[in-house]
Amino acid sequence: MQPSTQKLLGLVNEVFPSVPKPEGPALCAHQHGCPHCNYLSKALEPYCLPDLSQEALSVVHREMTCLSAAGWRWVMPSYLRRCIDMPDGFVAPEAEFLIYNLGPGEKFRQETAERLSALNGAQIRCLIKFIEWCSEHETWGAECRAEIGEAREFLGSLAAQS
Repeated sequence: MQPSTQKLLGLVNEVFPSVPKPEGPALCAHQHGCPHCNYLSKALEPYCLPDLSQEALSVVHREMTCLSAAGWRWVMPSYLRRCIDMPDGFVAPEAEFLIYNLGPGEKFRQETAERLSALNGAQIRCLIKFIEWCSEHETWGAECRAEIGEAREFLGSLAAQS
């Protein structure tokens, strides 16, 4: 594991404490009849612990836009550790989805800001460090350069507001 990876993992562990799973409709952003939220809510029913398993994270990464602010707060500690703490030579597909979710297009900025609204300033700054780490990552730095730039800009604007 690279020194920058160890440092980032330490920061994630410091600023993203595990929190309880939001109950019932508080988990998802879209409440009434959204098929994606219904799917996500049902698929995550068996997972009640603050720390999520790989199986739970596999479900989450496809439907991150359906999580509420409380849902993001619950998922982020485990999700970030999964993205960062991979054996050499492996990449977590969850990281690519997180990069995309942290760099929304103009049309989705307000909705994304609402999803991240339960995170504090230190957590937003940690997400910026994660994006910086991604820019230096062998895979993500090459494959997601534009998206990483968009995420830096978006998260920077959120950090300036906190």
